[in-house]
Amino acid sequence: MHNVTYRQLQPTELIRIIENIFIFNLVILACITILIYIVSSEVNFMSLMEAMSASEVITNFKFPGMICEVKRAYDKYNKPTYKDDNGELIEGIYIDLENEVYHSLPAYSSSQIKTLVTKTPAHFYRQYLSGIDRKRTTKQTQNTLDAGTYGHELILEPHGFYARYFRGITASDYPDALSLSVAGYREMCADRGITIPKTAKKERCIEALKQAEPQLEFLDDLIAQHNNNTSHTGKKEIDPIVWDDAHRVLESQEENEIANALVKNGLPEISFITKCPITGMWLKCRFDWLRFDNIAVDVKTTRSTNPIEFAKQSGNLGYHIQEAFYTYVASILGVKITNFIFLTVEYVECDWCEVYELDDGEDAMQKMIDGLNLLKHCKETNSWRGYSHTDTIRKIKIPNYLL
Repeated sequence: MHNVTYRQLQPTELIRIIENIFIFNLVILACITILIYIVSSEVNFMSLMEAMSASEVITNFKFPGMICEVKRAYDKYNKPTYKDDNGELIEGIYIDLENEVYHSLPAYSSSQIKTLVTKTPAHFYRQYLSGIDRKRTTKQTQNTLDAGTYGHELILEPHGFYARYFRGITASDYPDALSLSVAGYREMCADRGITIPKTAKKERCIEALKQAEPQLEFLDDLIAQHNNNTSHTGKKEIDPIVWDDAHRVLESQEENEIANALVKNGLPEISFITKCPITGMWLKCRFDWLRFDNIAVDVKTTRSTNPIEFAKQSGNLGYHIQEAFYTYVASILGVKITNFIFLTVEYVECDWCEVYELDDGEDAMQKMIDGLNLLKHCKETNSWRGYSHTDTIRKIKIPNYLL
């Protein structure tokens, strides 16, 4: 059995123990007090985090006259800054907002107002409200649209382009590579005395030709090797003709000194979201390029940069209404657009860039405002009429040049 010796505590040691117990209790009490404050107050954890990240959302970009800060579309937690917790839009100027997200925002855009002004409410209803989709796009039309889209991207947002895409290859890249029909390969085998079944498929013909003449190149093999290149992993393939068209669009823009200088000292794809003080409707616009001196630049790839032809196109497609709409939306947030420039590039029949301004500002602005009021009326009355305001028989006159 062990003898246990007990030592009497000295007064100083006893005091130190009591002090430590007191401090520990104070810490526990402080933690409880803080916890009670957080739970009972309106300040919660997320709002604290939002306050801490606010400086990361607000940018240093400035446009003369603006009455709000330029914000990033998402905070550090990837939470949208352009809408509140109830999903309602928040007025403001935003960068880094994805194109598809912008188009999904519940606000009216210039494309919608252009349809109403240049056509009729019936056209607006069919395109945006009816749910009927009759659009069909041929491959040629899609390639034309894609060339404009990628050219647009190369001019305005080139950073990361080559990390996102790669150029496909075509027969003209390898003029000596074989790319024949099944009949063509069978005939080639026969000419070389290569025995194959009469009904041999394409793959069997190619294999026989490779064995007989290993030096032959086949386009299908080259395309497969190109697409399987590890440097293309995770990238989207672009049709080679579309790729070349888009890069010529960029080259034409860069060769025009004025066009090249315009796309500087500003921001690309900057979005404005606001409420119309006249109609109370939510509006949105997205500038291709907005310079820090309030000059707006809109890039248009077009079939012709001829001034007469582009003036016709501007009227037919409502570019004057687009300019008025953008100018109006920006003005609500204090940004007065000093100039609205159309940077036009053609690439189909020639490679050329021209820079234009439209000379119909005041008339276009009034038509656009009338369009906003008309849209409000159509919504309130649920009436979406066509070319006549009443159902009636109208007498029309055939133009003299057709008589």
